[in-house]
Amino acid sequence: IIEKNLRLIDILTKCIILIHRRDEIPCKRGNRDNSESFFLVEEKETDQSKKKVGGGVMSNNKPAIRAKLLIVEDSPCLLKLYSEEFSDEGYAVRGCLDGRHALKIVNINKKDIDVIILDAKMPMMDGRELCRKVKERLPEIPVIVNSAYDHLESDYKRAGAEEYVIKSSNLSLLKATVKKFLLKKENLSLKAAS
Repeated sequence: IIEKNLRLIDILTKCIILIHRRDEIPCKRGNRDNSESFFLVEEKETDQSKKKVGGGVMSNNKPAIRAKLLIVEDSPCLLKLYSEEFSDEGYAVRGCLDGRHALKIVNINKKDIDVIILDAKMPMMDGRELCRKVKERLPEIPVIVNSAYDHLESDYKRAGAEEYVIKSSNLSLLKATVKKFLLKKENLSLKAAS
């Protein structure tokens, strides 16, 4: 319990720091009742992103295609943190604050999502229901559940999630999990092409 509380304190500290930063990512409101929010992280052209694309590197001197992530997290500060972290790694990131809006994004952008990262507990549609609906429509898209609740893993695995990662201020495990699925997808593409 103490370790879990320390992880949450670390996450909250990072959120507070992000809130006070000047370079805020604008959030656009979706429908009329303002229950949906989303944003697309602006692409940053840096020396690092020229060399490293979507967690992968250039192969045969040809740049890799930017991997596209959909991050669903009901906490705006955590959504911003995750989006910035993955954007800095070279990913194209789309984020939203609730499951219903995420499902709309999935339905519209079926071919433009490589990996979905979602929170477990969210308003309007929880992560389990979203995971089930995504897997019914697009079983090939990997879903990673990122939650502070370690006791829900088996429920989400039954709903179709490929991985269940416990939230932490250190995002290395989450990043490694995303890279694992992208490498798997790339390997399948290479095998199909040969």
